[in-house]
Amino acid sequence: TKSLPFEATFWRCHRDHRLRSRVSVARRNPMFCDELGTDPRDVLAIDAIHTTYYGPVMRWAAAVVWRVLLSNPWNLPGSESAVLDMGVRRLRLHMVRWFQDAGIPHDRRIGDLTLTMLGAKRGCVVRGDRPHPGTVLRTKAAETGIMFEWALNLLQSEFGGGVQHREHLVVAGRALQRWLDITRTDSLCLSLPEPQELRDCAQRHLVYSRRAMIALVPKHHLLGTCLSERKPKGILGCMRASSTRG
Repeated sequence: TKSLPFEATFWRCHRDHRLRSRVSVARRNPMFCDELGTDPRDVLAIDAIHTTYYGPVMRWAAAVVWRVLLSNPWNLPGSESAVLDMGVRRLRLHMVRWFQDAGIPHDRRIGDLTLTMLGAKRGCVVRGDRPHPGTVLRTKAAETGIMFEWALNLLQSEFGGGVQHREHLVVAGRALQRWLDITRTDSLCLSLPEPQELRDCAQRHLVYSRRAMIALVPKHHLLGTCLSERKPKGILGCMRASSTRG
């Protein structure tokens, strides 16, 4: 309780000539104060799921699947639309078989794979010179994660032999897979080498994604900065301890 009188500053107090609020905010804004323990570096965090899965994971997986599809490793005849339609069916068959071989639980499997789910073609053509830069997949975060794992397997199979910048894509994909494996650890306190390994994996993924001509988006930047956030006491670098959704 503060003794009267005192000076109070209200947050976003904007009213019209009838003294009605002109903003949609109805509740008070939490004050950022280090003395109160509400420093932005302590109470704000990057959303780990949507930063990784809707950013680097999605862009990498989309680029790989599109490049395999556009490379037409099956030598399908016909027009471009016919090749893409038949090709995505071949990819779906490969995905279903991979689910079975990898023992993926049924509740994690993707029910279907269509051209619509793969997003925009971004002006690329079948067996063209321009590599697909990645795009927004029409999948949920969990579906994007499992698609990423399948895409890494697809890229390293015989169907990925004609993919442009395949070597760089493999390095970037493996680095991101290792990054995800570390952040999924059961312990909130990582071992001493693991925070550095997270940084190395993030850097390796970003560098080789760029070399593979994947278009980088702001979430790629967040991947590189989320590890530099100040962690709670007793926590050693685990994303699950400082993210809004782990």
